[in-house]
Amino acid sequence: MTQMVLNIKDESVIPTLRKVVKAFNGVSIKRSNMSPYERSKMEARTGQVRRFENSDAFFKDMES
Repeated sequence: MTQMVLNIKDESVIPTLRKVVKAFNGVSIKRSNMSPYERSKMEARTGQVRRFENSDAFFKDMES
């Protein structure tokens, strides 16, 4: 599945854009109001982050 992310400053265009995109078969729309900080906190809570004892362990893992 291919994804496309749009950053829209003028929210007044969203209803029209939503209508246009829904006209395509098999396209879905997901709106995210999470800031990057909120997303990182959610990822940490759900275990989607990796922890390392120190920077050497991190770099050793990156090399392999």
